[in-house]
Amino acid sequence: MDIPTALGSFKVLMDIAQGMKNLNDTTAINSAVIELQTKILSAQAAQMELVQEVSRLEGEVTAFKNWDTEAQKYQLKDIGQRCIAYALKPEMQGSEPEHYLCANCYAQRKKRFLQGLHKHVGRAEVYVCHECRSELYVRGHPWPDNGR
Repeated sequence: MDIPTALGSFKVLMDIAQGMKNLNDTTAINSAVIELQTKILSAQAAQMELVQEVSRLEGEVTAFKNWDTEAQKYQLKDIGQRCIAYALKPEMQGSEPEHYLCANCYAQRKKRFLQGLHKHVGRAEVYVCHECRSELYVRGHPWPDNGR
């Protein structure tokens, strides 16, 4: 084999080796790109979760502010037989009818109206909370007096 032919063969081998190196570099680059894309997607998902959590917490803050504003309209009142409920302050009544809120539910930041009813054929006047099942006997007793 002569020198120019040998040099030509050597050049072909060098080109093949360079091509293989470039192929290996491309594979490594593609692998790094895929890993980077995976990390970006993971970071975006974490960001989305944080945005949702912030939105939820902002909603809670708004609810607390709204409750504080609403709660200022009421005051504790003895509605009969030492039964305590929250009543609308007279200066806040406006066009709203007189009503009472359950003290148990009010303490849990819930506005639940007490509903009046008569029990034992009109022998007891009761206010009932349908949320927590409280019964406030403002006249009469929870048990009939057995004909007395």
